[in-house]
Amino acid sequence: MLRILEPLYLSESVKGESRKIIKALRKGRAEIGYFALTLAENGTDHIDVIASGYLKQKILLEKLPPLIGLSVTRAEAMDLIVRITDDCLRETGGTDLRAYLLNTKTEKDCK
Repeated sequence: MLRILEPLYLSESVKGESRKIIKALRKGRAEIGYFALTLAENGTDHIDVIASGYLKQKILLEKLPPLIGLSVTRAEAMDLIVRITDDCLRETGGTDLRAYLLNTKTEKDCK
């Protein structure tokens, strides 16, 4: 099941397409050509950047940590991480991105 921490961080080039991308993800039909930002699964890192092609694998999609952002390029994904870090620093004075995201975003299940 796809889980999202809302509101999502979106790159400029994804803003008009985000609903379409999420709908495709929910149905297991991830489109190739974008990157998904999720909370890191390993517990050590804060954020993972996953190429959308990997999300076509049902087993990976079922175990996907909460989605926090979408971008078209890897560079845009890195820009989103910088934006998240800036927000976290401004709001908390620290850099615990995982805690910041979990405490300031609302988790939503997309069925």
